[in-house]
Parts: sequence; C-alpha cells; structure tokens
Amino acid sequence: MLNTDGAVKTTLGLGGRGGVIQNHRGDWIIGFISREAHINPILVEIRALRQGFLMSMEFKTHPLDINTDSMIHLLEHESHPYTNLISECRSLIEKLGTTMPTHIFREQNKVSDMLSKECLKCNIFGKLTYLIVSPLFAKDATWTEISGTMYSRKLYPNIISVIVHTTTKNSNYATTSSIFASN
Repeated sequence: MLNTDGAVKTTLGLGGRGGVIQNHRGDWIIGFISREAHINPILVEIRALRQGFLMSMEFKTHPLDINTDSMIHLLEHESHPYTNLISECRSLIEKLGTTMPTHIFREQNKVSDMLSKECLKCNIFGKLTYLIVSPLFAKDATWTEISGTMYSRKLYPNIISVIVHTTTKNSNYATTSSIFASN
C-alpha cells in the first residue's frame, strides 16, 4: 500500500513531500522524504504522489494499493494547470499495474503526513532521502495504523457522495471502514 502527502510552509517558501509503502499488515517496507521550494500545495501533493510511484518501481513493490487524502479529483479530470505531471502519474499507475488511487481521510494518512511535515524541519533541501525503517517520530503513527485505530469524524453528504463515487468507480472496497459517520 502506498500513502503519500505533501506539506507547505508558506512563510519559509518550502514544500515537503513524504510517502511510505507498507505491506498488507501495515509493516514498513520503504519510505521517502524530500524538501523543495514551495510553489503551491497542489503541486507539492502531485510531486509526492509521483515520487511514491517512482519509488515503487525502483524497489519493485508493485502492484500496490494507492491511498491519498487529496489527489483523486485531479487524477480523474483532464484539465488542470499541471496536466503534464498528472498525465505522468496516470502513466505510472498503468506501468505499476494498479488501480486508480482510493480516497482516505487525513487520519488514515498520518504516517505520510508526518513525513512530509517533518522534512520541512530537516536540512535536506533538494535531496530525495529513502527511509528503510520508520523514523522514530513516525513510530506511534505507524503502530496506530497497524493496530487499526478507529477515528470518529462527522461526514457531510457531499463527502459521502465523493467516497461512494470514487469507491464504486474504482471497484475497490470502501476505505472508510475505520471511520464512523454521524449526522
């Protein structure tokens, strides 16, 4: 399973990318972090997803399930300022032999969220760093994912509609099994 995320620090003009590939039990296989000049949050997210695909190809961890908390809409529509980068992501999805990414909530993407935010603090500008073990700052979040911690979240009808549409379109299982919806 591939989870990626991007983070920005607008006051410093920095963007951070992070991602992790885990096996079906949630065990860490490989992760990455990278810091770059921040252009905008969407571009950082797209680059994080692209880097996750490239990492999967390099370490031969495909086919795999892809989860993201923000990129589904961009991958499903043709017109966007970053069309070339998005087209490259679609091409990588095909090469990996996997399905389109599935939407997950931020709480389910905590490890890659922590990776992207932590690399904003590091002095690794412009360098891609692979992580062969979970860093100490992400250990608790990794364990939380492995243990299947449940989160409570209020879902509005338009969000539920997006999840059902995405899940049905990809003919995947629902990724909201660990989320309780309330009115």
